[in-house]
Amino acid sequence: MIAREEIRRRVHVPADMAGANGQPVITGRVNHAIELGRNRIIIVAGLFLLIFGAIAGRIVDLSLPGEVEFARDGGMHRALGTIPRAEITDRNGQVIATNLIVAALELDKREVPDVAAALDRIVNALPGFDRHRAERVINHSGRYAVIADRLSPWQQQQINELGIPGLRFQRQLERIYPSKELFSHVVGYTGDDYRGLSGVEKSYDDLLAAG
Repeated sequence: MIAREEIRRRVHVPADMAGANGQPVITGRVNHAIELGRNRIIIVAGLFLLIFGAIAGRIVDLSLPGEVEFARDGGMHRALGTIPRAEITDRNGQVIATNLIVAALELDKREVPDVAAALDRIVNALPGFDRHRAERVINHSGRYAVIADRLSPWQQQQINELGIPGLRFQRQLERIYPSKELFSHVVGYTGDDYRGLSGVEKSYDDLLAAG
């Protein structure tokens, strides 16, 4: 078997194609073909990256809310004494987080003649009224205590008909999520202080809280 070194010695390398050590140097058409192939690989790889980036961006765009719209309602602000959080919508304008004005029942300890008697009458007027919870709230609050919330118009009418001094309705804001089942893991939720605790509600809390 002929040794590899002997084969090398039998290969004739023209002087214009030999390097400093006598090894062949790739030039001309061969070098052009190699460069062309390398450029094609780079271009194809770049196209794959662009396509992958576009697909990834589309997935994110479909899974996250597209924009945040601001609720501009000066009347609500004046009535509630607070700024409503901005609504959150998806890219198609569908509301996935908004505000609802609800009525709460507030008791003024100084104006109610007999708190225990007042609670008795409220229990009779409002089926489902949690008296024990109301008593705890009254005992751990100052002059004013919110003893019931999310009252319907009918419930408000029943309270008014009792004619008890020191009871008044307080308008409150409540954060609601019409599409909670679909976006709950992304949108998150707010706490009792109306501040964001998770998801978009927390990430954009300052922006949303500014109304």
